[in-house]
Amino acid sequence: MRKPDYDIVVIGGGPAGLAIGRFAPKLGARVAIVEEGRLGGDCTWSGCVPSKALIASARAASAGRNRAALGLPPLPPPERVEIGPVLTRIKALQEQIYEESDRPDLLPGVDVISGRGRFVSADAIEVDGRRITAATVVIATGAGPVVPPIPGLAESGYLTNHSIWEIARLPDRLTVIGGGPIGLELGQAFQRLGSQVTVVEMAPQILPRAEADVAQALSVELEAEGMIIHTRTAATEVQCEGDQHRLMLRGPEGELTAEGDALLVAVGQRPNASDLGLEAAGVRTTDGGGVRVDAQLRTSNKRVYACGDVIGGYQFTHTAAYEASVVMHNALFPLRKQRADYSTTPWVVFTDPEVAGVGLTEAEARAKHGDGVHTYERSFRELDRALLDGRCPGFLRIVTVGRRRKIVGAQIVGPSAGELIQEQVLAISQGMNAMELAMTHHAYPTLNEASRWAAVAAVDDMLRSRSVQRVVGIARALNKRPW
Repeated sequence: MRKPDYDIVVIGGGPAGLAIGRFAPKLGARVAIVEEGRLGGDCTWSGCVPSKALIASARAASAGRNRAALGLPPLPPPERVEIGPVLTRIKALQEQIYEESDRPDLLPGVDVISGRGRFVSADAIEVDGRRITAATVVIATGAGPVVPPIPGLAESGYLTNHSIWEIARLPDRLTVIGGGPIGLELGQAFQRLGSQVTVVEMAPQILPRAEADVAQALSVELEAEGMIIHTRTAATEVQCEGDQHRLMLRGPEGELTAEGDALLVAVGQRPNASDLGLEAAGVRTTDGGGVRVDAQLRTSNKRVYACGDVIGGYQFTHTAAYEASVVMHNALFPLRKQRADYSTTPWVVFTDPEVAGVGLTEAEARAKHGDGVHTYERSFRELDRALLDGRCPGFLRIVTVGRRRKIVGAQIVGPSAGELIQEQVLAISQGMNAMELAMTHHAYPTLNEASRWAAVAAVDDMLRSRSVQRVVGIARALNKRPW
């Protein structure tokens, strides 16, 4: 039997493919990555990197907004920002990150094959007429923007998170279809740079997957900055006249319109699973168009794995890298297979204030654990560091189960939520309870004290229970007894 050309061939050179390329050769594997564009994937070229660079510029542009709360004289309203230099900086950062992290020559022992890979059999793919065989093939082709079937949208010159980085001027009025993470992050950034932004969301709230009070807390802050938000509202038609558009809407108040000179579609990401020849490999897909995998990230073809955005689920860069580690382990060490575990997968929305979460929400915890669920919060308005910084909106919540108040989830809306959530990730992964978290030293004055105070609230509640009071009483009596 002919030996395969490679131990692992990855179709896709984004975060998942790069993770396999960086580590599998160190374990002795012969690896190839097939990529039709540049290595780095959506994260480097249209996702995390450009959006967070844009957010940083927007934050600087609006820095004078909070001066009065800090005892400083107000600044005049910021002028409209010239978008050209901002986009130039973003492109320079993308190239810097590519040069420092993603270049093919930074992957020793990996063959980077330029082109589009398609399956031609259960264990072989073809790239521009070249047939390549592998012991394991990994599908890591990512996802792309969903474009809803709204009449007139196709002719409107709409933007997505892929194309918005090529605009020539800052829009006067930007309409965003979709109130999820992409729409809100980009929407707030453009609002701060000088555009008037309107967000349209079909669900009852922005961030439909977040808890209602978390979404509401963010909504209040965004509207305070001037953003217009329509929830429970559907876009029914796009009408265009020159470079202007009129988005026809239907919401709780009836028919209305949103007019502007730029239209951003941000209603989600669809897995890039078409045109891969999956039928030839016997690889099945989900109803949502993603590659179907089991708990070990294997497809219906046991020699083919998939990971990252192409399988749906948690479409985050850090999740793609984690899934890649599971795939790599299972492909190279099949006698000790791992299952993907998402119980400590954090998510962050990089608005201001930021929103973050990990583990179970209260509703999810009650569905799983019943009545033994308790939640505890600390408002940032009660936190010294937030008061000193003049950054007070939001709260930190922990979700606990059982008499020992084991931590199973957390949600944060507030300053630096993306940094603060990591302590909760660690607490859940280590099975910590509220007492252990409360007894952990937290530096003062820091925003992370919100975590300790939420845990202290849980301990206070626990100490009030009759069973604990009984044990405390016995312990104190024994301590006073002369021996």
